[in-house]
Amino acid sequence: MRLVVRQATLDHALFSGVVWLFLAIASEIGMTMLFHHGWYILLGSPASALRNVMMFAWVIAPALFARKAR
Repeated sequence: MRLVVRQATLDHALFSGVVWLFLAIASEIGMTMLFHHGWYILLGSPASALRNVMMFAWVIAPALFARKAR
């Protein structure tokens, strides 16, 4: 984000978190289709509550590094 805009805002950070989450889910779906079995390396097993925490963290974590808009 910092390479593209001078002042990264909270909106930029949340958008990048959503993009990272989308890419993680898309890669898991792609690997599952390619290998024909469940592939849960990036986000964890669907039966785990930790998976939900990880997905939430991937969306919120970039926002911790954003600056306030002026």
